Amino acid sequence: IFSFSQLQTYTQCPHRWKTIYKDGVKVYKPSIHTVFGKAFHETVQNWLTVLYEVSGVEAEKIDLHQYLREKIMEHYLDEKKGNEGVHFSTKEELGEFYHDGTIILDYIKKNRAAYFGKKGWHLVGVEIPLMVPPLKDHPGILFKGFIDLVLYHEPTEEFYIFDIKTSTRGWSEKEKKDETKPMQLILYKEYFSQQFGIS
Repeated sequence: IFSFSQLQTYTQCPHRWKTIYKDGVKVYKPSIHTVFGKAFHETVQNWLTVLYEVSGVEAEKIDLHQYLREKIMEHYLDEKKGNEGVHFSTKEELGEFYHDGTIILDYIKKNRAAYFGKKGWHLVGVEIPLMVPPLKDHPGILFKGFIDLVLYHEPTEEFYIFDIKTSTRGWSEKEKKDETKPMQLILYKEYFSQQFGIS
């Protein structure tokens, strides 16, 4: 089984890929970045699920700030437990990430119509699992992934695949030119198409 993360690691350093994925030498260090990323994904995904599957009125009732705060604490405590109970962040850093997250959430909510329309749009799902053999002559090799969000636009009969990215460096020109960023979406598009028989 291989994933986009493996492909990204291999692209950066084949020896590192071998060490981690073939030799099984994995060194995992919890960080505020992984905690925030998970918490932010879950907050946005929950909000959009309510928006599309229940109603816009119910989605408006969700206190996104509180939901994000609870998810940050949940993931932080979980990661801390896996880190032999040792803290890996500070109260100040957690507060800073939470504050930044609330600003982003407020922006998305304020500009919801520009990003997430309601008329003719349907939620296909969040965290949609992909498990596809990419090579017909090697059926034992599987690509594994989870798509953050898929929407269907009924008037155009098109599917839209979203991958939520959180970044410490922002979205500079260098980041925009990084070919591994769109590579993940291209892979997801290809394997989503294969797995579900969608053009």
